[in-house]
Amino acid sequence: VWVAGLLEGEGHFQFDRRAAIVMTSTDKDVLEKLARLTSHKINGPYEKHVEGRNYKPFYHWAVYGRKAVGWMMTIYQFMGTRRKESIRKALNGWMSLKSNPCWLSRYGKNQ
Repeated sequence: VWVAGLLEGEGHFQFDRRAAIVMTSTDKDVLEKLARLTSHKINGPYEKHVEGRNYKPFYHWAVYGRKAVGWMMTIYQFMGTRRKESIRKALNGWMSLKSNPCWLSRYGKNQ
């Protein structure tokens, strides 16, 4: 439930050639906990440079493909209306790709 709550507020669910859940944060400890709970790593720190402004270093967590689909389906029931819509769009994109003959010929029916 903690993962769902965090991703409800800070996560991004998308489909752009593959399903993905991504999150960026300046709170390394929060992303480290997310990484532990999901068995995925974080990347960073990265720095944003804009002249005359100081930004904190930020970190990035992401999961893609079938693992992202699995997480989307697992946490869907805990999400609010807007995030459920994002998840539905991502899953619909993933399902349309999965039924595409080009995808099937390259990756097979059981991917």
